[in-house]
Amino acid sequence: VAQHFEALADDNPTAAFMILQGRRVTGSTSTAEYLQKISEYVTADVSNQVTSDVLLMAGQDDTYVPYEQFVEQVQTLTNARSISTRTFTKHENNAASGHLNCGNGVAAVTVVLDWLDQTLLLNPDV
Repeated sequence: VAQHFEALADDNPTAAFMILQGRRVTGSTSTAEYLQKISEYVTADVSNQVTSDVLLMAGQDDTYVPYEQFVEQVQTLTNARSISTRTFTKHENNAASGHLNCGNGVAAVTVVLDWLDQTLLLNPDV
């Protein structure tokens, strides 16, 4: 599998960047090690244990995380006190629809701060 990803990266600068960035973030020395490490990032076993208020944000055009994963994550948070979601789309702000909304940090931070204000007003004991 790692060889497939490396071959893909040879022909695709975006794939090459994603693999190199993923290796850097995970501290991996090879593509195979990186793929092994990311396979361990699974929330399915613990998502039902979350009982706090939750804010999930996604970029509809995220290069790293498929949008479907965002939808699936919402469905696994079965015991959260509340779930707020925010999807950034290219129609409202093209730069914010990517990974971690890094193309528009102001929009992302505004959503987080507004959510915190609203959540703390509704649940002052948090």
